[in-house]
Amino acid sequence: MPKEGGEEGAAVEWETVNRASALWTRPRTEISDAEYTEFYKHVAHDHSDPLAWSHNKVEGKLEYTSLLYVPGRAPFDLYHRDAPKGLKLYVQRVFVMDQAEQFLPLYLRFIKGVVDSNDLSLNVSREILHWPPTSPSSTPRSGRNSARY
Repeated sequence: MPKEGGEEGAAVEWETVNRASALWTRPRTEISDAEYTEFYKHVAHDHSDPLAWSHNKVEGKLEYTSLLYVPGRAPFDLYHRDAPKGLKLYVQRVFVMDQAEQFLPLYLRFIKGVVDSNDLSLNVSREILHWPPTSPSSTPRSGRNSARY
């Protein structure tokens, strides 16, 4: 915001309020462990460090980037089937949906993270997102990648 109390015509100095960026769009080699940990705390709303993370860029029939985290401790609602899922869906780096349940199987609902795809359209409705023709091909792959941890 411009600083007040200056003379008219003086140079305006701007201050950046939000320094957050789409971490998953940067190459893995440029991101430090501290940045991954800080991003997890922001995405998962958790103050503890993650146990592990996986940063993947998948190209094929469906192109997407995923940044998945395994929490450092089990969530208190781990055994509740209706507990909120931890993935956020972005399309072309625009937030579309929270608690996206179609990308991971039910037994991996404790995993937190983001999935960003450039192939889905921005004006896709939430009902269509439940099972689009391209989503089932990405569902097992995300689950398989995260099940390694």
